[in-house]
Amino acid sequence: MRFWVPLALLAVVALAAACVSTGALTPGERLVRSKCGACHLRPEPTRLPPAAWPAVLDRHAGRVPLSPEEWSSLGAFLSGAPGGASATP
Repeated sequence: MRFWVPLALLAVVALAAACVSTGALTPGERLVRSKCGACHLRPEPTRLPPAAWPAVLDRHAGRVPLSPEEWSSLGAFLSGAPGGASATP
């Protein structure tokens, strides 16, 4: 019986960690993790001032096939804009 208690506790902790790590991501953060890292290091929102991100996204617009909604989510995440408001390329 003592063998199963630590094993069950480990399973619960692993499951909780998986739920927290995937459920807390915004759509923009999911895009950064899935798309941006394919060509270069993933950008951190704090790396640039919020006003600089629209120009960065404009430079990528011709190379990265995203929907307008995805561009908006990406811009909102990188610029730290609340409620998804951002400039789209």
